[in-house]
Amino acid sequence: MASEDDHADENQENLKCQLKESNQKHVEKKKWNMKEFVQKTPGVRSSLINGIVGGSSFGIGTFLFTKRIKRSCDVAVGGFLTFSLISWGYCSYHRMEQAKNLQNIIQTMENTNKRNRNKIEELKAQKVALPDQSD
Repeated sequence: MASEDDHADENQENLKCQLKESNQKHVEKKKWNMKEFVQKTPGVRSSLINGIVGGSSFGIGTFLFTKRIKRSCDVAVGGFLTFSLISWGYCSYHRMEQAKNLQNIIQTMENTNKRNRNKIEELKAQKVALPDQSD
């Protein structure tokens, strides 16, 4: 009887240790990595490039017209943020539209396949000879 209790206590201790180890693995926070974020998030790379080009262009243009360095730097940063956000928004919208179109195409193909299967079943039920489709 005592050996069964000891064995049960050992099992409980083992389970507690395993739970503690698994919780520690899940609690460890993953460090944020800019390179990984840019590579994995759709549209971020192109929106950053567009923001850099647009902001730089506005900043240089402002400097050429006003000759005020601080003002042109402010315009360049504002242009970068504006171009980046607009470009990313456009990219997200475009991806969403493509996903909807793809879903519609898939649904149309499934409906066509169902109709074709139903026609084949009807023809088989009527015992009509089907044309040979092997070419």
